[in-house]
Amino acid sequence: ALTIADNVVDEANLKVSNGPSNGYMLTAQSGNTGGLTWAAAPSGGLSGADFWRLNQDSQFGAGTQVLNANWERVDTVSYGSIGSAITESSGIFTFPSTGIWLVTFQVSAYRPSNSLQFTSFKLQVTQNNSGYDDASAVAVTTPNNSDYRSGGVTSFILDVTNTSNIKVRMQYNERQGNASDLTCFGDTASTETGISFIKLADT
Repeated sequence: ALTIADNVVDEANLKVSNGPSNGYMLTAQSGNTGGLTWAAAPSGGLSGADFWRLNQDSQFGAGTQVLNANWERVDTVSYGSIGSAITESSGIFTFPSTGIWLVTFQVSAYRPSNSLQFTSFKLQVTQNNSGYDDASAVAVTTPNNSDYRSGGVTSFILDVTNTSNIKVRMQYNERQGNASDLTCFGDTASTETGISFIKLADT
């Protein structure tokens, strides 16, 4: 059998489709020269993370309502983010880049009066920048007691393939009682009702 002498296989003797660069790694690409290509190593880690919240206690009305006001990007208690910011307009959140995003919505709410109420808080997604579908939901029950407060969390892993068309919003749907006095807790110094966005990977 033929053998290869020591110290003769170097970059110049490899059949590779492109030239090397410092820090690049050799990858298999069957359609390229020699089936090999120099490519940048994956950066690793998360490339996007952001957090928004209601900045004050908020009422949005009776029945089915979008949480469409009083949102702010978190900016206290040594807040840290990664990558470009999520943007918001009238309660609609737009992603800064395509990718697989974990979206988590938390809510804290109460009712000062009226009858027992079951409210479904929903994280909704549009795929065409128009109509919205329910992606996930959490039920919050708030009885007639001003000292009683209730909350919940719901999340969804979203494949954002187009940042112009795929967006999210939060909506509540009153299932019992009169929601006219339903209040979602908010605060400009700490997050009580909020939504976080974490980019897990490229799409």
